[in-house]
Amino acid sequence: MTNSDVVVVASQLLRSEAGATPLERVRAKAAFFADEMTLRHHPPLPADGLIKGAELARVSEAEAAAICRVVPDLANVKLTMTVEGSRVRVESTDRGTGPSGEPIELRGHVLIEVRGGRIVAMDAHWEDDGASRTLLTELLATGGFDIPPEARAAYGNISADT
Repeated sequence: MTNSDVVVVASQLLRSEAGATPLERVRAKAAFFADEMTLRHHPPLPADGLIKGAELARVSEAEAAAICRVVPDLANVKLTMTVEGSRVRVESTDRGTGPSGEPIELRGHVLIEVRGGRIVAMDAHWEDDGASRTLLTELLATGGFDIPPEARAAYGNISADT
């Protein structure tokens, strides 16, 4: 693996992610997914671990589409990418308006491990000041998105009635 592989992926992601919708950003990353990759969330989720890149792309696209339905004006207001050896650190802040008119701000970073020009691992860290919980509650209430019961504990046992 050369550092140039990482730089190429980072520069292509930066070009495709700046100003993009959540759905467009998912599609930009998915184009680089390896056949099999490692996924980690903080807090951890039951789906974490080894996953097929095509399956992660499908699930991520469905989640992003649901987010776009609930918060259609969700937009990236800050995007920073840094190459750290074989990793790309993507820091982002997204803002939009929830269905009840409340402002939503999602902040976090993803460490993307690149090998041979493909994304082989993603480690997602999201700051939670209540915005994630608000957004997930709205997603569950509107349908088209579900959190498996075994994963709800990681989100504070969230439900559409929360």
